[in-house]
Amino acid sequence: MALAHGSGIVTDGLVLAYDNGSSQSWKGAPTTNLIDGYNPETPATTMYWYYSSGNQYFTKSNVLEDAVNGYYYADVYITTSSQSGYYNGQLYTGGVTINSGSYYSISAWVWTDRAFQLRLGMIKHGSPYTQYISMQAHELEVGWNYVVTSTSSAMSATYTDARFEMAFGYAPAGTHLKIYKPQVEAYSFATPFTPTSRSTTQVLTDWVGGQNITMLSLTDYNSDNTFSFDGTNNTDRGIYLPSQDLNGSYSVEAWFKFDTGGTTQGIVGDLQWGWYRFLISTNNQIYAGHIKSTSPWLTNFLTAPTQLSTGTWHHAVQVFDQSAGMRIYINGELDVSNTNTNNFTLTGRGPQWVGQDRPSAQSTRNNLDGTVPVLRIYKNKALSAAEVAQNYNALRGRFGV
Repeated sequence: MALAHGSGIVTDGLVLAYDNGSSQSWKGAPTTNLIDGYNPETPATTMYWYYSSGNQYFTKSNVLEDAVNGYYYADVYITTSSQSGYYNGQLYTGGVTINSGSYYSISAWVWTDRAFQLRLGMIKHGSPYTQYISMQAHELEVGWNYVVTSTSSAMSATYTDARFEMAFGYAPAGTHLKIYKPQVEAYSFATPFTPTSRSTTQVLTDWVGGQNITMLSLTDYNSDNTFSFDGTNNTDRGIYLPSQDLNGSYSVEAWFKFDTGGTTQGIVGDLQWGWYRFLISTNNQIYAGHIKSTSPWLTNFLTAPTQLSTGTWHHAVQVFDQSAGMRIYINGELDVSNTNTNNFTLTGRGPQWVGQDRPSAQSTRNNLDGTVPVLRIYKNKALSAAEVAQNYNALRGRFGV
């Protein structure tokens, strides 16, 4: 499966990364997969999937493990094709409860070697097979497809006999399919797969090492699966990153957008006293660097001369090379540099609070009015100009720059 975090990014030295647009970084409000235990993530010995009609075969022995990602998927072959009717050839699981007053989203990754129209929804698990959540059509292309069927209004009744239904009646004979990460959520939009439940604070999963990245408030979730900040200096806002102990060379990279200018706004900062800062200044310029935490407390900060515009996506990278000094790149180009090699020595600290700058005590915060959908941290790695440009070009199309 092609990873959505951007093909061709530099991975050497990468120790932490999240990406709102990545299938490997969870995004959205806390949720539970209602078909946990009934999906191909469960090993073959406890599989509860079924199929009907005679034009495909699918058995427990067809539940295979993806050695790369560590998940199980259903391996399905279509032997004949009806080219009529939604249900002639289907993969389903039943006995799911959906409640009145709730919204639902049904999602899955589907790999196919033939293009065709897939139907996905929820029906009654038994005659007369009433469509509880309408079977929506999804045009599949060859390769991996992420399909989502969501309700546009709350359910008007509770059903305890709902069936997750994926119909292949329009698949050409000989089609090979892989069904990966099926999920049903009591939510109005789909979030990437979770095999069980999520905690109330976990916002994203670091896709480098699986570290938990926590959000302090659910207020910042948006209906399009992203999160943003409103600039409010509240103690319960922001995203916490585990410390990476950046005591040598390092690089911190962010895609971001800010909605109002003229104020100090943190992109990512330290716990307190401004030991590490990466921010937008009152002149709408990037200011970044650190303080050496041993006497005589030497500073190493830079201000990039480029003035950034509000409401526009920007890419900024702060690079510290302990043998050459500090550099800041804006949209793939070097903007400013120095030859200051005073390094960051404070253990357990550094770039930890996304959307905040804390120049003094913890309670003093310069909060971002905007969003940071992508952030990466490299340890013992000073990205070169070519590597910065490589990372910029990998995602610039997504952000329209």
